[in-house]
Amino acid sequence: MTSAKVALLLDRDGIINIDSGYVYKYSDEIIYPDILEVVKEANVLGIPVAIVTNQAGIARGMYKVSDVDSFHKHLKNFYQENGARIDHIEICPFHKDKGEEMWKFDSLLRKPNPGMHLKALSQLMCKVEGSLMIGDKQSDRINLLGLKTLLLQGDYEITPANDLCQSRQELCQKISNYLNNLLDFS
Repeated sequence: MTSAKVALLLDRDGIINIDSGYVYKYSDEIIYPDILEVVKEANVLGIPVAIVTNQAGIARGMYKVSDVDSFHKHLKNFYQENGARIDHIEICPFHKDKGEEMWKFDSLLRKPNPGMHLKALSQLMCKVEGSLMIGDKQSDRINLLGLKTLLLQGDYEITPANDLCQSRQELCQKISNYLNNLLDFS
Protein backbone atom coordinates (compact mmCIF):
# COMPACT_ATOMS: atom_id res chain seq x y z
CA MET A 1 0.00 0.00 0.00
CA THR A 2 2.33 2.74 -1.15
CA SER A 3 -0.51 5.27 -1.39
CA ALA A 4 -1.53 4.75 2.26
CA LYS A 5 -1.44 7.77 4.53
CA VAL A 6 -0.37 8.05 8.11
CA ALA A 7 -2.83 8.76 10.92
CA LEU A 8 -2.91 10.68 14.16
CA LEU A 9 -4.03 8.34 16.96
CA LEU A 10 -5.20 9.91 20.21
CA ASP A 11 -5.81 8.47 23.63
CA ARG A 12 -8.96 10.06 25.05
CA ASP A 13 -8.90 10.63 28.83
CA GLY A 14 -6.09 13.00 29.75
CA ILE A 15 -5.41 14.00 26.15
CA ILE A 16 -8.76 15.04 24.62
CA ASN A 17 -10.64 15.53 27.87
CA ILE A 18 -9.87 15.96 31.56
CA ASP A 19 -9.24 12.58 33.17
CA SER A 20 -11.20 12.50 36.40
CA GLY A 21 -11.27 8.69 36.46
CA TYR A 22 -13.61 6.53 34.37
CA VAL A 23 -15.08 9.44 32.42
CA TYR A 24 -18.33 8.60 30.64
CA LYS A 25 -20.53 11.70 31.09
CA TYR A 26 -19.88 14.26 28.38
CA SER A 27 -19.55 17.99 28.97
CA ASP A 28 -18.00 20.63 26.70
CA GLU A 29 -16.21 22.00 29.77
CA ILE A 30 -13.97 18.93 30.11
CA ILE A 31 -12.61 19.15 26.54
CA TYR A 32 -9.05 20.46 26.11
CA PRO A 33 -9.04 23.19 23.42
CA ASP A 34 -5.36 22.65 22.54
CA ILE A 35 -5.93 19.16 21.11
CA LEU A 36 -8.95 20.46 19.20
CA GLU A 37 -6.54 22.83 17.44
CA VAL A 38 -4.10 19.99 16.73
CA VAL A 39 -6.94 17.95 15.21
CA LYS A 40 -7.92 20.93 13.02
CA GLU A 41 -4.32 21.09 11.80
CA ALA A 42 -4.29 17.36 11.01
CA ASN A 43 -7.60 17.79 9.13
CA VAL A 44 -6.14 20.64 7.02
CA LEU A 45 -3.09 18.50 6.23
CA GLY A 46 -5.32 15.58 5.18
CA ILE A 47 -4.14 13.36 8.04
CA PRO A 48 -6.93 11.14 9.41
CA VAL A 49 -7.55 11.29 13.16
CA ALA A 50 -8.67 8.38 15.34
CA ILE A 51 -9.31 7.97 19.05
CA VAL A 52 -8.06 4.73 20.63
CA THR A 53 -9.26 4.39 24.20
CA ASN A 54 -9.30 1.70 26.87
CA GLN A 55 -12.69 1.83 28.60
CA ALA A 56 -12.30 -0.59 31.51
CA GLY A 57 -15.20 1.14 33.26
CA ILE A 58 -17.43 -1.00 31.04
CA ALA A 59 -15.80 -4.21 32.28
CA ARG A 60 -16.05 -2.96 35.85
CA GLY A 61 -19.79 -2.29 35.48
CA MET A 62 -19.40 1.45 36.07
CA TYR A 63 -21.08 2.37 32.78
CA LYS A 64 -22.27 0.77 29.54
CA VAL A 65 -21.03 0.74 25.95
CA SER A 66 -24.03 2.95 25.11
CA ASP A 67 -22.73 5.55 27.59
CA VAL A 68 -19.35 5.61 25.84
CA ASP A 69 -21.07 5.78 22.44
CA SER A 70 -23.13 8.75 23.65
CA PHE A 71 -19.98 10.48 24.96
CA HIS A 72 -18.29 10.00 21.59
CA LYS A 73 -21.33 11.23 19.65
CA HIS A 74 -21.33 14.45 21.69
CA LEU A 75 -17.55 14.77 21.38
CA LYS A 76 -17.63 14.39 17.58
CA ASN A 77 -20.45 16.94 17.36
CA PHE A 78 -18.52 19.40 19.54
CA TYR A 79 -15.43 18.99 17.36
CA GLN A 80 -17.46 19.43 14.19
CA GLU A 81 -19.15 22.57 15.55
CA ASN A 82 -15.66 23.94 16.22
CA GLY A 83 -14.23 23.15 12.76
CA ALA A 84 -12.49 19.85 13.50
CA ARG A 85 -13.19 16.22 12.63
CA ILE A 86 -12.54 12.90 14.35
CA ASP A 87 -12.53 10.28 11.59
CA HIS A 88 -12.76 7.09 13.66
CA ILE A 89 -13.03 5.84 17.25
CA GLU A 90 -11.97 2.48 18.67
CA ILE A 91 -12.66 1.41 22.24
CA CYS A 92 -11.60 -1.55 24.33
CA PRO A 93 -14.24 -2.45 26.92
CA PHE A 94 -12.28 -5.44 28.22
CA HIS A 95 -10.07 -5.95 31.26
CA LYS A 96 -8.14 -9.18 31.71
CA ASP A 97 -8.76 -9.66 35.42
CA LYS A 98 -11.24 -7.07 36.74
CA GLY A 99 -14.95 -6.68 36.29
CA GLU A 100 -17.93 -8.57 34.98
CA GLU A 101 -17.34 -12.01 33.41
CA MET A 102 -18.58 -11.09 29.92
CA TRP A 103 -15.92 -8.34 29.75
CA LYS A 104 -13.13 -10.17 31.61
CA PHE A 105 -10.85 -11.04 28.74
CA ASP A 106 -7.18 -10.55 27.85
CA SER A 107 -7.94 -8.75 24.61
CA LEU A 108 -5.43 -7.74 21.95
CA LEU A 109 -7.45 -4.52 21.74
CA ARG A 110 -6.43 -3.37 25.22
CA LYS A 111 -3.47 -1.02 25.22
CA PRO A 112 -0.55 -1.52 25.29
CA ASN A 113 -1.52 -4.24 22.81
CA PRO A 114 -1.83 -2.94 19.22
CA GLY A 115 -5.29 -4.27 18.32
CA MET A 116 -7.22 -0.98 18.45
CA HIS A 117 -4.48 0.76 16.51
CA LEU A 118 -4.40 -1.85 13.78
CA LYS A 119 -8.21 -1.77 13.50
CA ALA A 120 -8.28 2.03 13.30
CA LEU A 121 -5.46 2.19 10.76
CA SER A 122 -7.16 -0.45 8.62
CA GLN A 123 -10.50 1.35 8.83
CA LEU A 124 -8.84 4.62 7.78
CA MET A 125 -6.72 2.88 5.12
CA CYS A 126 -3.58 4.23 6.77
CA LYS A 127 -0.20 2.68 7.38
CA VAL A 128 1.54 2.01 10.67
CA GLU A 129 4.90 3.39 9.55
CA GLY A 130 4.97 7.07 10.47
CA SER A 131 1.57 7.19 12.17
CA LEU A 132 1.66 9.01 15.50
CA MET A 133 0.18 7.88 18.85
CA ILE A 134 -0.49 10.50 21.54
CA GLY A 135 -1.08 9.45 25.14
CA ASP A 136 -0.45 10.12 28.81
CA LYS A 137 0.22 6.67 30.26
CA GLN A 138 2.93 4.04 29.95
CA SER A 139 0.35 1.78 28.28
CA ASP A 140 0.09 4.32 25.42
CA ARG A 141 3.55 3.21 24.27
CA ILE A 142 2.34 0.60 21.82
CA ASN A 143 4.77 -2.09 20.71
CA LEU A 144 4.09 -1.71 17.02
CA LEU A 145 7.05 -1.34 14.67
CA GLY A 146 6.95 1.98 12.84
CA LEU A 147 4.37 3.66 15.08
CA LYS A 148 5.73 6.88 16.58
CA THR A 149 4.69 7.99 20.07
CA LEU A 150 4.50 11.21 22.06
CA LEU A 151 3.45 11.07 25.71
CA LEU A 152 2.37 13.80 28.10
CA GLN A 153 3.77 13.62 31.63
CA GLY A 154 0.81 14.05 33.92
CA ASP A 155 -0.71 12.13 36.79
CA TYR A 156 0.64 8.72 35.78
CA GLU A 157 4.11 7.26 36.21
CA ILE A 158 5.84 7.04 32.83
CA THR A 159 9.34 5.74 32.17
CA PRO A 160 11.39 8.70 30.93
CA ALA A 161 12.31 8.62 27.24
CA ASN A 162 12.73 11.05 24.37
CA ASP A 163 9.00 10.78 23.53
CA LEU A 164 7.96 12.35 26.85
CA CYS A 165 6.62 15.93 26.96
CA GLN A 166 6.50 17.89 30.21
CA SER A 167 3.60 20.21 29.29
CA ARG A 168 0.55 20.29 27.05
CA GLN A 169 2.14 23.20 25.17
CA GLU A 170 5.27 21.15 24.44
CA LEU A 171 3.14 18.17 23.40
CA CYS A 172 1.01 20.19 20.98
CA GLN A 173 4.07 21.89 19.48
CA LYS A 174 5.79 18.53 18.91
CA ILE A 175 2.63 17.08 17.34
CA SER A 176 2.34 20.10 15.04
CA ASN A 177 6.01 19.88 14.05
CA TYR A 178 5.70 16.16 13.37
CA LEU A 179 2.55 16.52 11.25
CA ASN A 180 3.99 19.39 9.22
CA ASN A 181 7.27 17.53 8.66
CA LEU A 182 5.31 14.63 7.17
CA LEU A 183 4.60 16.81 4.15
CA ASP A 184 8.31 16.78 3.34
CA PHE A 185 8.40 12.97 3.18
CA SER A 186 5.03 11.98 1.72
